[in-house]
Amino acid sequence: MTSGPPAAWYADPGGSGGLRYWDGTQWTRHVTPPPGGYGSIVPQPTSVVPAARGGRKLWPLFAVIATLFLVSVIAGIALAAPRVVKAGGRVTDRAAQSTAHVALDAGGRIYALEGSYVGATPERLEDLERGLSFTHGPSTDFTTVSVLSGEDRFVVAVASLTGRCYVAVIGDEIGGPRTTGRLAEGVPCWASYAADQTLIPVEDFSA
Repeated sequence: MTSGPPAAWYADPGGSGGLRYWDGTQWTRHVTPPPGGYGSIVPQPTSVVPAARGGRKLWPLFAVIATLFLVSVIAGIALAAPRVVKAGGRVTDRAAQSTAHVALDAGGRIYALEGSYVGATPERLEDLERGLSFTHGPSTDFTTVSVLSGEDRFVVAVASLTGRCYVAVIGDEIGGPRTTGRLAEGVPCWASYAADQTLIPVEDFSA
């Protein structure tokens, strides 16, 4: 049995141009745009660049190209900063929503085995989803999930870099409906707090 890469977000091998979540053994259905927007993922070279004739390496040429590319990107961002900031906010919002669904799926697997969400502790959830962090405290970003685990109810809260807190809840039905939404801005992104709040509806979050 060969070991694969750790669970995390990676460039989508399906060619969507975004990020797809790898759970450590297989690709999941969760896809989200990359933080820099579509087209920002540059494939990394898979082999060492061979030396040119005479023992000289080609890295100086690549360094010049990379520098020119970086300068052009910075110039473009400077000209379109407001739109970039707005687009970046949407990206991190979608990433937080995707993370919430990944966390609910992990809790659902535990419920399927034990008939309860009590065993869905942060430590056990991290064993299932190694690319994420789980806590009983507040979430701080879209890679950290705040959880509340009960007998027949599992609540997750995930913070976006925009300051929004996305919440998802599932009950005692495997594959059953999920309640989703977000908290009002300026409150702690905490599952224990979110469990008693009326959530603000979020379009396309329930998918």
